[in-house]
Amino acid sequence: EHPGSATEDDITTAFRRLQDCASADDIQIDLDVPRTISRHIMFRRRYRGGQRLLLRGMASLAATLLCYFDEEKCFVMLVRMWQLRGLERLYQPGFDGLMAALREFETTWLHKDVAHKMTDLCIDSTAYGTRWYLTLFNLSIPFAAQLRVWDVFLLLGDAAEGELPDDKTRKQSDSPSMPPINENPAAPAALTTVPTKSTTKPKTPSSGLDVLHATSAALIQALREVLLDSDFENAMKALTAWIPIKDEDLLMKVTRAEWKTQLRKRS
Repeated sequence: EHPGSATEDDITTAFRRLQDCASADDIQIDLDVPRTISRHIMFRRRYRGGQRLLLRGMASLAATLLCYFDEEKCFVMLVRMWQLRGLERLYQPGFDGLMAALREFETTWLHKDVAHKMTDLCIDSTAYGTRWYLTLFNLSIPFAAQLRVWDVFLLLGDAAEGELPDDKTRKQSDSPSMPPINENPAAPAALTTVPTKSTTKPKTPSSGLDVLHATSAALIQALREVLLDSDFENAMKALTAWIPIKDEDLLMKVTRAEWKTQLRKRS
């Protein structure tokens, strides 16, 4: 179990109790279902198993987990992600934690040439980073690439607490049309276990969101040439559009390189 947090049984009991509570957002959630990872076979039709768990504003997170877990386990995973992976800070009222995370990314992780270009175009990181961070890149990159990022994020949480896995170590071949985990055992490694709190103290200061920062930096690097040659309108189109990642291994290599670069700066 996790020191200072509820047990899995307690969380499951709370889930069953909350199932009987009405929500003011039920209608909005019903409208959101068809546009939640609509490319995935489980979300092409309404009212498929597990869709009742979707939460307004957090639908992308719940939907991804529902592809692999039943509703109770999914609820436990969401609670653990909130408590142990920094999402509570991102979603806190007023989004102060999100704004702080985006400021950290903009001032610390962005390469200078791109940062200067963004400043010249008056493009703030909130314009594109809000969706990236709140959905953990859902709807921004292909589902299979998103799973690679989630695999590292759920496994490590704060990258300062451990080495990012080697590019081949976390390789997995799931596609957006993959059936639920109980029908196909080849699920991402980290999605088969509940996140655990590391007992290793970070050696360097960080916000606890280094995996998200490193992934965002990798995506910006992929768009670098386009951004440096764009006006405001085209830059915004590139940053807010769906990014077609063709080589997931390369994405993870660049993500790992960005993380290691940041680690060297801190040491």
